[in-house]
Amino acid sequence: MSTAVEAARRRRRTSVVSWAAALFAVVLPALALAGPPFETDDPEPPGYRHYEVYLVTQYDQGAGRHVETLPRFEINYGVMPNVQLSFATERSWARGSEEGAPRFGTSELGLKMRFLPETKYRPQVAFYPSVVWSGESTRGSDTKVFLPLWGQKSWGRSTVYGGGGRWHNPGPLNRDFWFAGVAMLRQVSDTLTLGAEVFHSTAESVDTVSSTGFNVGGLSALGEDHSVLFSIGRSSTPGSLSAYLAYGISLGPKTTR
Repeated sequence: MSTAVEAARRRRRTSVVSWAAALFAVVLPALALAGPPFETDDPEPPGYRHYEVYLVTQYDQGAGRHVETLPRFEINYGVMPNVQLSFATERSWARGSEEGAPRFGTSELGLKMRFLPETKYRPQVAFYPSVVWSGESTRGSDTKVFLPLWGQKSWGRSTVYGGGGRWHNPGPLNRDFWFAGVAMLRQVSDTLTLGAEVFHSTAESVDTVSSTGFNVGGLSALGEDHSVLFSIGRSSTPGSLSAYLAYGISLGPKTTR
């Protein structure tokens, strides 16, 4: 893949999906987060001393309620070779409930550590622990921990990545749960990559059930360091719809990654 396409594709995750509105003066649906633009993440960190910055708008609909996120800010930094420090925070609106006012949504802090590089016969693999907490509460039950492994293998213009892990989800009615997903990308031109994913999550509380979903999307490189990422999909929850739209920029020394 080209450097711009490769850099734009990397990132870390979250959950919930998204509505795209004023970011590019258009209104259209977008999708969930993980390794932008998908829920499923990949093991590839940015290069040493390189940044990946994303400005995101998201939309998630289901069960008579929808959540709009604008903006969401994400940053990944290569603190050393094969190690990424990541942070994300967001502002969101929940509609179809009593939570109609804008509020700070979740924030995330993670450390991606790639311990196996990719070779001709072996995928690259990374461990990516992260902490996710609510922006407007100090309750311990609002802090979650995700412990996943992610792998990736490329063949020419095609890339497959995926994996999963366990969420520690404290709270009296909550359950620890598992998330797993797999995604495939295909570079169709020097500036456009398209792909799809499927993912599954077990029940995260006593009153929820397991869920399976899919997303389709891609990214368009705008020069060497800029990109637009997009996706849309749904899950097995009745009436669900999720969407994601982001602008990404890669910054750092102009050296070989």
